[in-house]
Amino acid sequence: MYEKDLKRIVCLFPELIEEGLTIEEEEYPIRSSHTTYRCDLKGKDKEGNTVYIELKLEAEEAVVYQISKYATFVKENGRFMVAAFQFKKDVIELFR
Repeated sequence: MYEKDLKRIVCLFPELIEEGLTIEEEEYPIRSSHTTYRCDLKGKDKEGNTVYIELKLEAEEAVVYQISKYATFVKENGRFMVAAFQFKKDVIELFR
């Protein structure tokens, strides 16, 4: 399986991540002053709040930095999450 397969599955069945989640956009652009980052998915939770989702087959330490960049440069309020098949133990500790 590839990350693009995971993205397709989540787009078809967003409730696998969270009940009431809807996906609005794939590869959502988040711009800094010099670069444009692409968050895998942007959606809304059941309460209408914006959710930014980064997908990984295996979440490693670098995803913490990646999602932190998104949180720094995004222009609207929202929640940021990482969805993965597996999380390395160190990553789980960083998110606590």
